[in-house]
Amino acid sequence: MPDVMFDAYKDCVLYDNKNDKNEGLVYRSLELGSEKLLRLGTTQNGAETLARLQALLLYQSMQLFDHNLRPKSLAESRMGIFQQWTDHLSNIRDASAEFSEVGSERPATWKSWVFAESLRRTIIACWSLITVVQMLKQETCAPGAWMGRQPWTLSKSAWEAVSSFDFDRAWDTHPPEGITCLELDGFLAKGKPDDVDEFGRCMLVIYVGLDATKEWFRNNGSVY
Repeated sequence: MPDVMFDAYKDCVLYDNKNDKNEGLVYRSLELGSEKLLRLGTTQNGAETLARLQALLLYQSMQLFDHNLRPKSLAESRMGIFQQWTDHLSNIRDASAEFSEVGSERPATWKSWVFAESLRRTIIACWSLITVVQMLKQETCAPGAWMGRQPWTLSKSAWEAVSSFDFDRAWDTHPPEGITCLELDGFLAKGKPDDVDEFGRCMLVIYVGLDATKEWFRNNGSVY
């Protein structure tokens, strides 16, 4: 695990156990962790960029929606940098066919696909957070967020594979569905609940709402 992710997860554990007696210590740890992360800046290395943006996503998520004014204000002041880092990772994705193309053709290796899909999903998760913050502040949503292709793959069995063998078998028995942004009508018409992982559930809820997602699962013989 990259050091930046180790530090972010450590602070997630602290934040999860925050109470009235230790919250000052927890908030200080979040501030120091996020400041240390921001000093690293951006890099052209895809793996390092992905880890840094995932770590920043965790810090932003914890601080933006906290009841305390200081962490909320600090996170809001970083939204510009957060969007810049998201744009930077998007540029890395778009410069590589391996990262930007999704389809039925099996990738070269299981690990390469996991990395590429992690990169694609992270970008969408970050743009989702950016859009939520803009909506809460009643700002105009950034047009670049959802005008691009924003590709990702909907395949629970492939995403949850634990070995190359499991991945190859999943690819053969449950061919993945290539998705662009939130264009999920085709999947809703012919897809099955068994193909939907946690990220896919979130995207379905964003697209059609929680009740409609639950109804779709029920109509297809499953429970949300």
